[in-house]
Amino acid sequence: MTENRVEEVKIGLINQDIRTDEARLRESEIDSLDVLSTPTIWRVEKSGKSNLDKYPTTPDQSAQTFVYPPVEPGQKVYCRDGYVGKVVALRLSPQSQYQSFVVQTGRLFRHRYIVPFGWLNWIGAKRVYLSRKKDELKDLPEERPDPILIIEVKRALREERILRGAQTRGIHVNARYGFISLNGYVPDSSQRTRAEKAACRIPGVLGVENRLVVDRDLKIAATKAVAQVSDVPIKRIFVGAHNGFITLKGEIPSLESRRAAEELAGDVPQIRGVLNTLRVPGLAVEFPEPHALQPSIGARVHATDLVLGHIEQVIVNPVNRLVTAILVDGMFSEPRGNRRHWFFDDVIVQRKAVIPVHTIQHMTDTAVFLEVAASQFEDFNPASFALPDINWQPPYPYLREHVLLLNPVEPEQGNPENVGMNQLFNVTA
Repeated sequence: MTENRVEEVKIGLINQDIRTDEARLRESEIDSLDVLSTPTIWRVEKSGKSNLDKYPTTPDQSAQTFVYPPVEPGQKVYCRDGYVGKVVALRLSPQSQYQSFVVQTGRLFRHRYIVPFGWLNWIGAKRVYLSRKKDELKDLPEERPDPILIIEVKRALREERILRGAQTRGIHVNARYGFISLNGYVPDSSQRTRAEKAACRIPGVLGVENRLVVDRDLKIAATKAVAQVSDVPIKRIFVGAHNGFITLKGEIPSLESRRAAEELAGDVPQIRGVLNTLRVPGLAVEFPEPHALQPSIGARVHATDLVLGHIEQVIVNPVNRLVTAILVDGMFSEPRGNRRHWFFDDVIVQRKAVIPVHTIQHMTDTAVFLEVAASQFEDFNPASFALPDINWQPPYPYLREHVLLLNPVEPEQGNPENVGMNQLFNVTA
């Protein structure tokens, strides 16, 4: 074994890339290790003496032994009382570390058991020996496919009356190598706890990462934030929270206070958006109705006359965190003002266009249906948009690369709410 490879193995031990039932090594202990290799066996032991001649029998327990690399699919597996099956897969933990492997047993009635690395006794080129007996293997959890686990967890949530109706889009269940993650929003903390317990009861689930956010906590945080608006009695503002969206209702004395309340509520972490319907008495301004729409990235977009393409990104208002438009890359009818061949009624070209959400008539997880024709939209202008700051948290469930922000534009005189986004989305029906 080369010196570089020896150092690589030792560094891996320090970083805990290799784990056993033994105590963790300190960096000061690494120099006392001897890294040994043969064509079929790699071992690291602390005693300074090789115990390779004792294998496949029980190793010398006085030596601190680490196996590197652990195991490979296709190797035959033996317990202390005989052959049991073969290795069929390695399994990653949520931290992307190999901490277990799958052993398939039986011929007619097959089982796939998840075996921890701590059970390893000895590894050869084609064989793996465990330190336990066959009967103990049956007490281990069995591997089940991730899609099956997702279906059964969702069924358990429905039975607990946590996942139902409109709340389906508020909770997302993901699985990776048997580890379940719950993402989304629930009304109160009791449902958050019940959801985790329901997922843990499913056979084959190795662990649950509960990332559910409680609407009640968001409501409390938003209420405290809005209370900072100095000239507004908090009793005149009604704050609500549902499925991650904050709602502001009531009357407010000035346009500046209305905008301040929206900004403060929008700064609450983990919210999906602020639906601001606050009224300003005596102000002759019609505020646009906020839309709590979150089209899926990659969804197919249908106009009244054409299938346009797929959603590439969404445009988000950084103040209230609501999706105001979608960026679609696909085949569009060319706008009449841009047509070179004016004698053709429909000129189909490939381009990108920004489509405001108020033109969406209906949408599903995989499709968006517009109420206007494809020729109503102008080309996408990259100069009008910018990527979010690296520290800016996008609204759930989007990632940072899914989002574009509108570059700030000075508001028009006489209508402070009519900023650049309204100018861009002046679409005729």
